[in-house]
Amino acid sequence: MSTGNTSTTSALDEADISALVTDWKEHDKKLDEELKIAGAKTAKTDHTLWFKKTGWAEHVAGCNLRHLSQAVRLPDRDEHTLQKAVDLNSALIKKCVAGLSSLDNGTRRWVRSAKHSEIDQRPLSRLQNVESQQTYAVYMARLLCYSLKVLQSCDDSERLCESEGGDNIEESDNESGSESHYESDRESDSDGESNNRLDTQSVVDDCKDSLKLYPWQSGQKELLRRVCESIENGWDWRSQENALLEFYKSLMSQRVRGDTFKSAILHFLAVLGINEQTRRLRQANDFSYMLSGVVYCARVIAVEVILPSGEREDQGDEDDERFKQERDKYLYSVMSKALSMLAYGKSIAMKNGNAGAISWSDDRKVMSYKGREIDAARFGIMVRGVVEEAKDRLWKHLMWARTQEERFEMPLEQLQDDVTWTKREWIIRRALVDPDGKKMFKKGTREWSRVGVQKHLRMVNRFRELLLFYVHVTG
Repeated sequence: MSTGNTSTTSALDEADISALVTDWKEHDKKLDEELKIAGAKTAKTDHTLWFKKTGWAEHVAGCNLRHLSQAVRLPDRDEHTLQKAVDLNSALIKKCVAGLSSLDNGTRRWVRSAKHSEIDQRPLSRLQNVESQQTYAVYMARLLCYSLKVLQSCDDSERLCESEGGDNIEESDNESGSESHYESDRESDSDGESNNRLDTQSVVDDCKDSLKLYPWQSGQKELLRRVCESIENGWDWRSQENALLEFYKSLMSQRVRGDTFKSAILHFLAVLGINEQTRRLRQANDFSYMLSGVVYCARVIAVEVILPSGEREDQGDEDDERFKQERDKYLYSVMSKALSMLAYGKSIAMKNGNAGAISWSDDRKVMSYKGREIDAARFGIMVRGVVEEAKDRLWKHLMWARTQEERFEMPLEQLQDDVTWTKREWIIRRALVDPDGKKMFKKGTREWSRVGVQKHLRMVNRFRELLLFYVHVTG
């Protein structure tokens, strides 16, 4: 009797646990969906007023942040047209940057200046770091891919509406018709069409927020379609670059007054400011470097639009004056908003500290770096490993002492720093009898081998780096 009660109680407990788990999963799923949707209210902890300055929270309110952030990602391998668009954008940015070298120094100073009547002290030039240059180009590539995705979604949405309208007409005709032997064929065809329609509908749903927010202005769709056509039809490279340059020109030459987000570039910055992992809008400290890249690319593209690098030899004072007029004309527009945002973001970033990135436990045995705990004992293991590696490199690769018998130890107090004491040719003799040391000389001679010496010097530098690290850590 007791066994039956026990089994009944156990079953009830399992049912209660199962119900709790199910309820927790539903609540977690609901919370996850809520996190995807942006709210219009900014956090009370936003003491920098960054989101008030940008207006992003109100712009993307009610939108699915995950869908928006995925829309501005770089293309996958199977998205061939977008991949070609990325390559085209990279080539165009590279061409624009290369054209800066042939531009007058004063003009480059005007390009860099963010003020109306004051020239900048430094001219705009190529970035010293090639990787940074490529990273900046990627931001513009994401703008191009995002625009192409939205354009494709617009076309898919229009085709979907047209097909649904056609289906409604066909259904009314079928009800009035009396031919039944076509019904089976029509049903099979409609099944295939419905599957295609569902695929198109899912794509349109994912881009629903982008379709709603992207601010198409007059002529921009046609210019972007021309870019897409040039890529898909394999136009010559110069024609593709010109088509892309015209599209970028339409985006940057747009005037913006009351509604900031009537500009596709400023709307793109809001979408780019979404952190896909946290599903939150980026703070100024995490976004300023992205904005710097977009502004830099916009500047070099603007120069190429107004003063084409291919016509640089024929350009004179009249072209320089025309450049200044065009600069003044569009300074208070899209670029004005972007520059203002960049200046505000940099100001916040400069004041932002890194406090809280590193913390220690109460017993000082565990260090936490950005939430990741590191045992302090592992630092000792790391230092001992560096010492062993430095000793091994010194003996094996720099002094060519292979065996333990050739090595020796000497107390530090016995070492004498006497610049007058020399023992010439000791290292040369060691090198001539060691297989690795012989590689520093040309075969059969005592002439230095450039490749062998460079390899040896790299080993010396590596040893010095290890020694310097050890001295700083233990000093």
